[in-house]
Amino acid sequence: MSLRANAKADTERRILEAAERLFLEMPYLHVHIEDIALAAGVSAPTVIHRFGSKEALVAAAARSGLAHVQQQRREAPVGDLTGAIANLCEHYEIWGDAVMHLLAQEAALPVIREVTDAGRALHVQWVETTFAPWLPDLAAMRRRRIAQLVALLDVAVWKVLRRDRGLSKAETELAMREMVAALLEDN
Repeated sequence: MSLRANAKADTERRILEAAERLFLEMPYLHVHIEDIALAAGVSAPTVIHRFGSKEALVAAAARSGLAHVQQQRREAPVGDLTGAIANLCEHYEIWGDAVMHLLAQEAALPVIREVTDAGRALHVQWVETTFAPWLPDLAAMRRRRIAQLVALLDVAVWKVLRRDRGLSKAETELAMREMVAALLEDN
């Protein structure tokens, strides 16, 4: 890669990192291209030149963020309840509050709704893969069991346990594991 190409890639990375951080910290409507440019150490025209618009930048930042999430979630061992819940809770410790921040904005902002919908799809895919050994063969039962697991393992459940009820990280992980184990034992 040439020096110019390296510089371009580094600039884009800095812009994406700044955008991710700001979009996860502040309401979307309060984040401006100028804020992202300042945080990335570039000019606002550079941000526009690289990404075109705030909406396109959100989409690019979402793709980048989802790639990180997918990588982390792939580390969950298939068929290992303890390992899967530990993986999920670690993910929520890092991303949970930011995801709740995005969910609070999705009804009013279609661009944010696209991000949260992609996250939901990733979560369902993770459940289907990680819990495959426990999923029934019969289609209707399988569909219901996936829905149950998706609900029990949703970020909102983590938020209730960890933030609203004040459980420690270990207690939250145990509570989620106990709920899922009870469901899977009923299989």
